[in-house]
Amino acid sequence: MNEIAWESLKHNYGSGADVPTLLRDILDPQRADDAVFKLSNHLHHQGGWICSAAVAALPYLVELACTPAACHRTELVELLGDLARTARRCRKELVADGWGSAWRGTLPALTELLDDPDPGLRRMATYPLSAGQEAGHLLIQCLRDRWGREEDTAVLVSMMVAAKMLAADGTDEDVRLVRDWLAGAEEHPLAEVRLAALVCSPSSLLRDQLDAAVQLLLEEELAGLREAHLWVGPARGSTVRWVYDTLKDDADSQTELCLRLLDAPRADRRVGAANSSARLLMHRRSPQPRLLPALAKRMSDPDIDVRRVAVHLVAVAGNTAHADLLASAATDQTPFSQRLSGTVGDIAVWGLARLGDARCVAPLVEHITHAVTAFGYNSGHYSADFYWVVLPGIHEVLGRVPQYAADLLPAVRTQLRAATLPNERRALCQTITAWGPAASEAVPELIALLHSDTAEWAAEALAAIGSAANAADSRLRQLALDAEVNPRVRRTAAWALWKVCGDPTAALSVLRMDLRTGGLGSAVQRVADLGAEARPLLPQVRELLDSEDAWTQAQAAHAVWAISGEPDKIVPILQRIILPLGEGQMLPVMQAAVHCLGKIGPAAIPVVPLLQQALATDRRLSYGSGWRAIHEDEEFRNEIHDALVRIDAR
Repeated sequence: MNEIAWESLKHNYGSGADVPTLLRDILDPQRADDAVFKLSNHLHHQGGWICSAAVAALPYLVELACTPAACHRTELVELLGDLARTARRCRKELVADGWGSAWRGTLPALTELLDDPDPGLRRMATYPLSAGQEAGHLLIQCLRDRWGREEDTAVLVSMMVAAKMLAADGTDEDVRLVRDWLAGAEEHPLAEVRLAALVCSPSSLLRDQLDAAVQLLLEEELAGLREAHLWVGPARGSTVRWVYDTLKDDADSQTELCLRLLDAPRADRRVGAANSSARLLMHRRSPQPRLLPALAKRMSDPDIDVRRVAVHLVAVAGNTAHADLLASAATDQTPFSQRLSGTVGDIAVWGLARLGDARCVAPLVEHITHAVTAFGYNSGHYSADFYWVVLPGIHEVLGRVPQYAADLLPAVRTQLRAATLPNERRALCQTITAWGPAASEAVPELIALLHSDTAEWAAEALAAIGSAANAADSRLRQLALDAEVNPRVRRTAAWALWKVCGDPTAALSVLRMDLRTGGLGSAVQRVADLGAEARPLLPQVRELLDSEDAWTQAQAAHAVWAISGEPDKIVPILQRIILPLGEGQMLPVMQAAVHCLGKIGPAAIPVVPLLQQALATDRRLSYGSGWRAIHEDEEFRNEIHDALVRIDAR
């Protein structure tokens, strides 16, 4: 170890000079905790690359993992697995020289851990071995041999999963070897092993034997899988998710699995079925008619982890047939999360608002006037492949019910005057923006906010109200003409002045300067709003059609069309932007492009096949995850449908 120039090596936090000391500290019980934590952070952290220090440290990590006197051996083996899987996933240029040969040299020692007295260590040993495709055939044989004399249930299952992963990148002989092994395990006395034999089979075989898997999930406790959480997962319901994930893109089989387990006697199976239903509905449209009635029945489930997901999914679905169930659930004061504020009843109120049901009004008034509403003042966005049970922002809820503005506006006005948090004032302004002229009585409060740090959002709201907000003329003009004002505020005020008073002079002046200085952002969008009034800006906007940024191109295309009505160059640009729709990809800019194509009308006929293809797909046309995936799909499909009607495609 002393002969290595560690200081010349790199890890996530700089020089590798500290690695030798950390490796030695693992043998010291007083320092081992800190040493293992730092080594994991330094050498792996969140993955993404294999650093040169990790290559040099690899043989010493393996030696320590195989040393009975070393501390935290299981954590060390987990680190080895993290590194091995990262090396297989990341691009070759991100893997430091020497990793491949160093990794292959560790495999014999790692297989010896399968005989360690500690079952936890034996279970964890399957993790790095599952990434040992370089010696896949030998490792599969080794796992099968050890499996024959293993007694720990979770180790047996872990070996089977590791063998499946090795065979996935192996030869036909490897596949046959694992298949024969699993076929023999289908009659094993342990239910956990029998289920693993089904799950580790090819997905087509699992589909054929779905009945057998469901029966095991319904009838057996499967307690031994709790210790196999490395593969199955530690959370409630993870056993069901394990089976669900194995079915991959087979939506019909995944739907059947969820339907049959939503009524399971065991609560953890219902939890798994509810969570899997959420993930399925987040990605697919076709299961909704079958799953939604079953989920509606679980809105009164005694288990909160089932009930909260069921109510959330029914709320998002927006089916009027479930309005009474949502109204009943609105009284459920059970917190739906240990880390977030809010109750199951709050979820149901949101669902009523999505339906436009009048029974949402009274509880929403309480939320508006509450010191801190469970809905919050921000919009949460998640990109992970997970269905989060969260509430939208208060403005996203209130914005759905402009028909009840008269009932809700007094509370909104009171709160606008009392609010001290900028986020709260912004959210309430966004609510008024969504309501438009129906919120005209709030003009005095909005004018007052034009003197605050929420001036931009207040101006947006005044613009949405329109001519009924002409009392704001003086302050809007002052903001629009003051060169010292924040450019975003100035731009919005100038645009709002036009919306409120019909005078485009200030807006043209401010937007011309924004386009010259590169302050694009919403500037091009405002130009599009001005339409023919913005003809003096047309040359500047045309130049943006050649931008490399898709958003700038889409907004410029919209602006050019709004000003000139010329589709010739616009349609091909927008068509290129939405082209990935044909491959099932969706980005937010595509919705803006489709909106513009709809406005263009019959001249956009070349995009019709692509839009029709997008509507025909079963996959969600969405960018976010969780409830937003369902909501975005709904909104985008409506936009596509409207565009097709305007283009006169059907």
